Amino acid sequence: MRKTRKPASFRAVQGLEERRCLSRVENPQDRREEFLSLTPLGVTTYRAIVPDMSAFEARLCAALGADDTQAMRHVLDRLEDVLGLAGAPPPD
Repeated sequence: MRKTRKPASFRAVQGLEERRCLSRVENPQDRREEFLSLTPLGVTTYRAIVPDMSAFEARLCAALGADDTQAMRHVLDRLEDVLGLAGAPPPD
C-alpha cells in the first residue's frame, strides 16, 4: 500500500464509510484511536477489485520489465518524499 498523509487517509476513510464499505469504532481506552473494519459490502467490493488491480499491475510490470519496474517504484517513492506525501515535510 502506498503511504498516505493524514488528511488523505481521513478523506479515504470518510468516503468508504459514507459508501457503507467501512465501519469505525472508537477505542474506549483511548478516544484518539479508532478501529476500522470492512463491512460485508466492503469485503465484497475489495474482493471484486483486487483481481483487476493485480492483473493491471502484472501487465504493467511485465511491459516495463524488472529493472524499469524497480526504477519506477524508486522514482514514485522519491516523488512522495520530495512532495511531502510520505508524511514528512517537503525538503527546502
